[in-house]
Amino acid sequence: MCKTYTLEDNDGLMAELKSMHGKMAEMRGRLERDEITPDEWREWYAGYQARVDEIKEAVSGMREEISRRNADLERQKRERAAELNMSFEEYENYLKSLIIS
Repeated sequence: MCKTYTLEDNDGLMAELKSMHGKMAEMRGRLERDEITPDEWREWYAGYQARVDEIKEAVSGMREEISRRNADLERQKRERAAELNMSFEEYENYLKSLIIS
């Protein structure tokens, strides 16, 4: 079963990806020094690539979630502007004035 990632997992995934790049350099060095066999390299690399693909898929899902949230916020702002009898632009300016003050 595949783990479902949330936006809160982003920092951990990025740290893992950075760590994996370091491990990649280490494993390449070991292969060049004949400390591991080509078969061991291929086996390790297959696992590495599978995890990188999983992280890429997770990040793609996070981007989709951000897009959905942004669209929902825009819809809410438009609805609220209509309730207040304001144009969307007037409402956005009103919100900005609240933030500034």
